[in-house]
Amino acid sequence: MNNKIRSNAGIECIKFISRYYSDELVVLRNHLEIFDGSYRDIDLLLHAKKSKLKDILENKNISDTNHKLISFLERKNFLQLKIFSNISMEVFIIDIWDDLSWKGIPYFIQVKNKPSFKISHGSGINFFSEKEQLLLATCKCLTQTGKVKEKYKIQFLDLDISKELKNYFGFDYSLLLNKNKFKRFLILSTYTKFKYTKEFIIWAFAFIRYFLKKKGKLIELVGPDGSGKTSLSEQLVDKRLYFADSKYFHGRIPILPRISNLIYFKRSSPERLQPNSDAQLKLHQNTSIKKFTILHIFYYSIDALLSRMILFFWLKKDQIIVVDRSPYDIYARSDYSNISIILKKFYVFCHPRPSIRLLLKADPITINDRKNELSVAEIISQYHAYESNLKGTIFKEIDTSSGIDVAFKMTVESTI
Repeated sequence: MNNKIRSNAGIECIKFISRYYSDELVVLRNHLEIFDGSYRDIDLLLHAKKSKLKDILENKNISDTNHKLISFLERKNFLQLKIFSNISMEVFIIDIWDDLSWKGIPYFIQVKNKPSFKISHGSGINFFSEKEQLLLATCKCLTQTGKVKEKYKIQFLDLDISKELKNYFGFDYSLLLNKNKFKRFLILSTYTKFKYTKEFIIWAFAFIRYFLKKKGKLIELVGPDGSGKTSLSEQLVDKRLYFADSKYFHGRIPILPRISNLIYFKRSSPERLQPNSDAQLKLHQNTSIKKFTILHIFYYSIDALLSRMILFFWLKKDQIIVVDRSPYDIYARSDYSNISIILKKFYVFCHPRPSIRLLLKADPITINDRKNELSVAEIISQYHAYESNLKGTIFKEIDTSSGIDVAFKMTVESTI
């Protein structure tokens, strides 16, 4: 994507959010990355006198021509917004704080008077001085991970990092370098004489509540070969929709090895985590029709039941899981024509229920032009089988005839 477009999209997104607050929102770190379009997410501080983090959530419709709030996550002194931008056709993760702290312990400790932030302005947004951004970003790295990113180390070449951190925050956060999470917390708690124990307990309860929530989504793509499943998967995996991470599976979510690997003692192929991977393309090159037997039905049904257990834990994380094959293929594809309807229903029943199931629709002639392995008549027949068997289930149709960018936008809107 053109970085100029992405820069403009990020700036406009900050302006959009700022409309909902009386006080200034200030970029906490890496404002130059916003200007050059190389940023990953955006961190803001609500420089509050009157405003509250929840002010934006008081509105029923948080949107305008180019932006729409699609989800939010709230914790103590923290609000994460996920905003879809029509400008760059992606979802931005915006983290907003009204107080800078880690596990209830404030960044500024043993400081009688917090430093007066120097706020600069440019391109319609606010940001702290480059030195303050560097100190704040370094403090965040050290408290959260015990490490400092290389790009921040480079900027500290002419500075005494220990001295600068001590002068700014009242504590030398470099003492947390290469320490595990428990030691980092113990060092800070001991230094502050456990003054913030109450704040930590409040943070811990909020974290437990957050941890128990289902934060991920399983997206299942349904449709004939050539309907756009791989192309849409690439977009979803690359842009991660509005999630922190992504997983991709071509076909089932494998827990058990493939039957052919067991029979011929083959080594399992590498996990196909990317659409159009070599492993996936090799499967497409094999055009011979494979018979799906009762053994396959029961074996892969057990595999599907086991995958439910691992999905339970995966969906606790902020990630999108994309599967570009559906158990409903068993109703539509000729490979499975010899299987009785009862076994087909049993096979589908065992599979995990996706958060959202998308039936990708395109003109059969267009699909045949993309992949002529299937005749137009076969494509029409498959669509009829999908639609008739999906009745009574929750699914949404996505039109892929107008291009993958339009389909991606429709997918984002479908998941709101």
